[in-house]
Amino acid sequence: VWAMTAEAARDGADLVLWPESAVPYRLDNDAAYAEIVENMASQFEVEIVLNSVASLDGGGFTNSAFLVTGEGVSPARYDKVHLVPFGEFVPRWARFAFTDSLVREVGAFTPGNEPMVLPATVPLGVAICFEVVFPDHAAAHVRAGAQLLATLTNDGWYGFSWAPHQHFAQVRLRAAENRRWFARAALTGISGIVDPTGRVVSKLDVGEDGILAETVQPMSGLTPRARFGDWWAILCAAASILMLVVARFKGRFPREEE
Repeated sequence: VWAMTAEAARDGADLVLWPESAVPYRLDNDAAYAEIVENMASQFEVEIVLNSVASLDGGGFTNSAFLVTGEGVSPARYDKVHLVPFGEFVPRWARFAFTDSLVREVGAFTPGNEPMVLPATVPLGVAICFEVVFPDHAAAHVRAGAQLLATLTNDGWYGFSWAPHQHFAQVRLRAAENRRWFARAALTGISGIVDPTGRVVSKLDVGEDGILAETVQPMSGLTPRARFGDWWAILCAAASILMLVVARFKGRFPREEE
């Protein structure tokens, strides 16, 4: 990841995304690691968005996305809101049977309270791993001012199955729904950059290493989906049903020819 970040900077990148779990160190309590990342951001004049476990002041841990610039680690971080059941926490109803999560480093993650737009060179809304499947998650970031969307993920769990392709398809949907450029950094693939119409501009498939660099356009404004949430989808579904009923009714009772 260090060499790729340097290469991306030489290629003219302003913002660099690291995949989820790219580096096995804690940014919030490992001063040496934080200094290395800060120095890299300063040396290459880039902003780095990365994933790390973080501590809460009142106790507990979060799965978080950090922004690092040449001036240091931004105090604004995004704490993952939608945690993976039995992977990042054990639901209350299941604790009588499952006493541990699948994550060895912590007993359980604490979910974040709300989306946090990272104050990068372009206001950035981040999803961590499978959060990208929740339409209102991306929409909430857009309503909060995100002009660019991104997801950091580790799809190593899925291997070479159909799952990475299904996961990546969600990025295309979220981009089109919100009319935002969407960048996906995946540890084992699929990584990609998608334009505001859902078109894949560049892509690294499962198992491929490399760098994706594209010029993206910050976008503002709200689509009906972003503005109204699920109500827009419900309205579209109701309108579709109404049109089908009307078409069927007209088909059963054709107008008499004059």
